[in-house]
Amino acid sequence: MANVARLLVKGVTYSVITPTPGAASFTVPLDYTDHRAYLHVDNGASEICRVHVNAGDGLRADLGDMDVDIAVGKSAAIPMEDSARFAVMTTKSVSVQLLDTADTDLTETPLALIKAVLIQG
Repeated sequence: MANVARLLVKGVTYSVITPTPGAASFTVPLDYTDHRAYLHVDNGASEICRVHVNAGDGLRADLGDMDVDIAVGKSAAIPMEDSARFAVMTTKSVSVQLLDTADTDLTETPLALIKAVLIQG
């Protein structure tokens, strides 16, 4: 799995980034910090996109996975600040899948219209 693009905004006047095109799965690196970290997902596809954030192996992993459904034409900012729940502690990263509402992988066509970026401040 490839890492999602990361935009660091702490202490800068402005930042510009090209979001990562949708992929069936990717990792969110939290090695910088999980404080004020948000995964921004823009759903330009013609169907609802389910962002499935896997539980990691930290102290709060027993709270389980998290699903966020994003309507057609909408965006979501998903907080990544609970690394004790979501991060794999050895890699300081979070695994994410983009699914449809039946929990199956999205095909190439809708994935091409979904963009993601990690914003950290």
